[in-house]
Amino acid sequence: MRIKTRSFDLATSLCCGQAFGWTREGEWFYGFVGGRPVAVRQHRSFIEWKGRAAAKDVARYFRLDDDMPAVVSAVGSDAFMREAAGHAQGLRLLRQDPWECSVSFICSAYANIPRIGKMLDNLRRKYGKRSAVDGVELFSFPSPKQLARAPAAELKKCGLGYRAAYVKGFAQAVAGGGLDFAELRRLPYAEAKEILLRHKGVGEKVADCILLFSLDRLEAFPVDVWIKRIMLRHYGKGIRRLAGGRKPSERIVREFAQAKFGKHAGYAQEFMYAARKRVC
Repeated sequence: MRIKTRSFDLATSLCCGQAFGWTREGEWFYGFVGGRPVAVRQHRSFIEWKGRAAAKDVARYFRLDDDMPAVVSAVGSDAFMREAAGHAQGLRLLRQDPWECSVSFICSAYANIPRIGKMLDNLRRKYGKRSAVDGVELFSFPSPKQLARAPAAELKKCGLGYRAAYVKGFAQAVAGGGLDFAELRRLPYAEAKEILLRHKGVGEKVADCILLFSLDRLEAFPVDVWIKRIMLRHYGKGIRRLAGGRKPSERIVREFAQAKFGKHAGYAQEFMYAARKRVC
């Protein structure tokens, strides 16, 4: 099965740090779309996939409905952003499952990408269901109920450390109905973020990652050490003016970026991050 695409690069989109559940074997990427195991590759201007995922789910996951020329035009108001977008050509934000995305970024605190991937792989192998595509073994992501019931000691053995308590607490909120992702998707950005921030282990950056990568809030602008450094290097004068003489905080950097890049600020952030080693 296949879908014709424009302005899309599969490898760039899957390997830029926004998702942690994909395995690469040659030209194929193995993971889950719409809860179904798939193998996906790009052949020229087509996405091709094996598995039982529906075409609408593949298109939705990879945000093939986004008008990328319009996005690039909207955020590329200066030479730096035009260069960053050029180096990240074909990158699209993913429309991930909110539950899995939330746990992924709660686990990301003070951890690099390989360590995050290892923690999540351990959770899948411990609690997920096994399947295979082309002989490649895959494990689904555990449900909120499974992790809500899991002993904290077991979660720690998956490598989560102190994050185990945060993941368990978040799982209990989702499983018990205290956190409704469908409701968050309907709410304005600020309200949805305020609800996420009530949960232990969800700080400003994690909340913005959840909103951006799974809940269609493209104005979200996650700020980490890399992004803050890049923003201060290229937009420091404006950021310091906004800070009013104080040391610019992550909040000030985010507010400046959202004012500058508007409703596509999240795409600007990913372009910067993906191209950081080339233009920053």
